[in-house]
Amino acid sequence: MPPKKKPKTKEEIKEQKRIAERLRYQRLKNDPVKRDQLKEKERRNYQRKKEKGIRKSVKYMSRREHKAVTKEWRKHCATYRAKKSFKRNYKQFCTT
Repeated sequence: MPPKKKPKTKEEIKEQKRIAERLRYQRLKNDPVKRDQLKEKERRNYQRKKEKGIRKSVKYMSRREHKAVTKEWRKHCATYRAKKSFKRNYKQFCTT
């Protein structure tokens, strides 16, 4: 009788799902036909969200909403730049 496997934690299961999802998207993006289908699906979802009012364009936002969204954008950009800077510094550190 084979030894029993340890049950996986929730975090391990989530990590496996993330990896599987990344691989799935890579396969979709490498195939030109499937990539076009994926883009079309994303466009349809975006249009549907715009029609329902879930996704607002800046033109239709109030001043208060626009300020809140801009604040979020700034926060996301700052974290992106920090990650990018860290990667660049890390590469320089590793090469020297």
